[in-house]
Amino acid sequence: MLAYLLVAIVVQIVNFGSEPVDLQISIDAKELNILSSGSTSTILTSSDVKDENSLTNPTKVVPVTTPVQNACKEMNIILSPCSLYSLDLLTIMKSVINLPGLDIFNISSN
Repeated sequence: MLAYLLVAIVVQIVNFGSEPVDLQISIDAKELNILSSGSTSTILTSSDVKDENSLTNPTKVVPVTTPVQNACKEMNIILSPCSLYSLDLLTIMKSVINLPGLDIFNISSN
């Protein structure tokens, strides 16, 4: 029996600079297939890297989460200035190990 496990790959990148950064991300994992849907990106940014939330302004810096369209192993992203970028890629991993308790991920094959 083959078991397929859903696994999240989390990539976190910080841009401390005042200019956007164009970044190429390559994931070299033959045993993982990144699903084209279900992945998300979360960006935490502000106009100044020293900005912070306070009691008087509790939402000055707020994370924004959006779905990643067409996630894949080779992706190009643009990092906003003064930002923390978290990319949560949903993947599926084929396993030949029978793991107890993970029957919901089992897919029968011929």
